[in-house]
Amino acid sequence: MKYTNFNGLFSLMRKKLTNYVDGFLSVLFYYEDMCIICNKQTNNNHILCDNCKNNKYSIKKTIKKGGFKFNAYCCYYYNKYIREAIKGMKYKNDFNAINAFGKDLANLIIKENLEVDIITFVPSNKSVIKKRDYNQSELLARKIVKSLNKQFHKKIYIGNLLEKEKCLDQIGLSRLERWENVSNVFSVNKKNKEKIKNRKIILIDDVLTSGATAYYCSKRLIEEGASSVDIVTIAAANII
Repeated sequence: MKYTNFNGLFSLMRKKLTNYVDGFLSVLFYYEDMCIICNKQTNNNHILCDNCKNNKYSIKKTIKKGGFKFNAYCCYYYNKYIREAIKGMKYKNDFNAINAFGKDLANLIIKENLEVDIITFVPSNKSVIKKRDYNQSELLARKIVKSLNKQFHKKIYIGNLLEKEKCLDQIGLSRLERWENVSNVFSVNKKNKEKIKNRKIILIDDVLTSGATAYYCSKRLIEEGASSVDIVTIAAANII
């Protein structure tokens, strides 16, 4: 039994080490003249080629339900190029995509002149973190804070404010099923409740689909005393 446990621990350590090495190499050998979305040639060391750049927008959507209303801001429509880049970011340790999208989101926050005291992110449950080793929304949030602190005169804080219970994956569910699936899975960390009172918060996620996840995360933050919550994502799907 002890031998089996040792093998399991060794396998987990090897997986984590592989992920860290892959991420390091992806940054070390990143060619700045290649598009992070379609991998085609770009001009003047841009991160996007002309074709993918033309699919970039500043999209604003409103999510309303049960007396609560939240604004969501997105950089792109969810097309095939963005879908593949986000899949690489979520499942394949593509830290170049995280860096690039993080800069996009920071620029979107500046462009929309969003007020912010704390940036937080949609949480993953423990089983997902164990499987992937990271939460892509948290990495995006950290990149955004780093960029914004260079732009703003006041310091923007990043906060791990929310927790998520285990639920079904949203992929494959209908719009109604998505809303029902996440209606009671989010809560505010007890240790961080006092930090959010009267604070302006920006919530980061990768894709706005039905809007259910972003809505319930934002609702919990408002219920615990946040003065405002804006949602900022990489892409917006047409389902909302």
